[in-house]
Amino acid sequence: MVIELTDRLAQCPVENYDSLSISIENLLIGYYEGNLILMISGPLCRFIRANGLVRNERAEKALRNIEVGGGFVPAVLWRLQVVLDNPNPANHEVDYHFFTRTIAVQPVAFLCENIEDVKFYMKLVKLYYPDTPIKAMYYHGGGGTTVDVFTHLKGMRVLCLVILDSDIKYPGCRRGDTARRCLTRYRTAVGYIEVKMLDVHEAENLVPIAFMKQTAYRGGKALLKRMSQQNLLNQIVYYDVKSGIKKENVLEDANYMNYCRNLYNDLYHPRTNTFDRYLTQKREDSDYIFDQVKANLLEAFVEDEAMAYPNDVMSPYREEIARLVHTFVCSRGTDPLN
Repeated sequence: MVIELTDRLAQCPVENYDSLSISIENLLIGYYEGNLILMISGPLCRFIRANGLVRNERAEKALRNIEVGGGFVPAVLWRLQVVLDNPNPANHEVDYHFFTRTIAVQPVAFLCENIEDVKFYMKLVKLYYPDTPIKAMYYHGGGGTTVDVFTHLKGMRVLCLVILDSDIKYPGCRRGDTARRCLTRYRTAVGYIEVKMLDVHEAENLVPIAFMKQTAYRGGKALLKRMSQQNLLNQIVYYDVKSGIKKENVLEDANYMNYCRNLYNDLYHPRTNTFDRYLTQKREDSDYIFDQVKANLLEAFVEDEAMAYPNDVMSPYREEIARLVHTFVCSRGTDPLN
């Protein structure tokens, strides 16, 4: 994450210099260790020097590095602004006291419902921002316990990004329980945490479609081919890529039933075998009415060594997520500072 010390910190009352010094040294050490990117203006560097606010050897080396240029600062959606007081979370501001704790300058916490999701999003950053060093602490909740892990991280008051599956299955579908519960716990926005709910069903929907077609199961390949032929690949937004759609899924939700009926009609333009007849031909509730694409799609994609994929209808969603994750996980890198 790019963190900027704002110039108004130079107006800090003398009696608060000790806590300001601790915060600045912690941030400089976090920069030294490559956990974050730190920006300090020339005038503020001179204020820090003049008042002896940096005494730690590693912090001193980091400050010297920033004074002579500070290295590469990547393009990010926003910078975290460290202010003297009255932070505005909407502007991604925190007051300097936040960094009096060393835990606040560790690599950012990155929480998803599954560890495969975290690895997938980190790979997207590598694809879109190959020249940026990235660093994060991976967390996952295994689905149902994600809310508890989020509550724990929120209580620790650490820099944290949370990306949640929306579990939407059709337009207007209610968001998933885990996402709604996390957002309820989030409530008041804070400058150092961001909770993002996907605009698609789940992480698998963001995998490049060319890779899906290449690795899909036989039934999944046929489905993707048919979607391509009928210009319906935009429906991947809602599709349960790793699990497919079973008869039991649609029987429990009338709106889902209508969506699947419309999808079936758009895909196959039936004249004799209507969707309702097709559904009755599925003898078991566990029978697929639309096939799986691939169960372990994220793992396969993360392991794939290709670093370029053609654009597709999901590219804007991928790019949006990559920009957000990049903003949180970009770091100075591990090159030693002299």
